[in-house]
Amino acid sequence: FTGELNKITNFGYLIFEKYHQEQEKKLVIYALRLLTLWKKLKKLESIIDLIIELLTTG
Repeated sequence: FTGELNKITNFGYLIFEKYHQEQEKKLVIYALRLLTLWKKLKKLESIIDLIIELLTTG
């Protein structure tokens, strides 16, 4: 009986580990997406600044 219980416990632990790793991966991907978005926005901001500068000086 103890052997069976150990198998079940180990199996549950493996599932938990797998789930945990998936969650961490999702978080990392999410963080990278945010970072990319932030860089794009910053680039866009500088482009807009440049356009405004060109319009106001012209």
